[in-house]
Amino acid sequence: MLFEKIVTPDKSFLRAFIRDEELGFCWHYHPEYELTLILDSNGKRYVGDSVSDYHAGDLVLVGPNLPHTWKSNANEKGKAVVLQFSRDCLGKDFFDMQEMRTVCDLLDRSKCGIKFEIDKSMPIYSNIVNIVSLDGEMRVLMFLGILIGLATMDKSHTLSTRIFEKPMNKGEQIRIEKVLNYINENYDRAVSLDELASLVNISQSHFSQFFKKVTGSNFVSYVNDIRISRACELLSGSDEQITKICFECGFNNVSNFNRQFLRRKRMSPHKYRKLFMG
Repeated sequence: MLFEKIVTPDKSFLRAFIRDEELGFCWHYHPEYELTLILDSNGKRYVGDSVSDYHAGDLVLVGPNLPHTWKSNANEKGKAVVLQFSRDCLGKDFFDMQEMRTVCDLLDRSKCGIKFEIDKSMPIYSNIVNIVSLDGEMRVLMFLGILIGLATMDKSHTLSTRIFEKPMNKGEQIRIEKVLNYINENYDRAVSLDELASLVNISQSHFSQFFKKVTGSNFVSYVNDIRISRACELLSGSDEQITKICFECGFNNVSNFNRQFLRRKRMSPHKYRKLFMG
């Protein structure tokens, strides 16, 4: 994966900016923490071995050296607030003080990525947006308020099932980007292991080891994650027949589709759809 060197403004503890562009796939990592609030975009979010749909209001804290990227839907411009900061941004051992223990726990949990459930009516939403235009003492105070708010938030969950400690080299970054982009463009049909191994000019056995090392998931499980993610979009946003959705998402039989859906969502496709019916 690509290493990203983050440079904060001169003498500032925080890099805060608006990202206003199409969000392209660029799996990367950096030693800083990153808080991303999606303001206007839809697509796929990749954090460690987690792959999920994202929409406006998506708020995620990514810990140091955890690979991640957001990829907006084709030809769709994305807009997000991004805050990047180091562990010692407010001084060495600041977050290790007794008074900051809840924030310290939050930062420790972020090593696997944390997704928060928020909406525009919540003060923390506007604080994240407004901190970009603040400076001086008010920026420091609002930053601490945001972290404390996140640390005490009830509705949150971790994303990646594993911790990533060994960054990839540039060659592996190029290979995995090529593979994941190919899967995302062809998940609706049968994609073989041999096909992907040939794509990056390595043997099938080597490819399986490489894919597991980089994504934390085996090839079949990863493809099914992408397919179920797409199925959820169609179940909640259309009235297409479930059988049609099954085949449209790349499954070759309904039984397997139902089984994979139940394993990931803890409910049947029919029950999932009913959650979104008025």
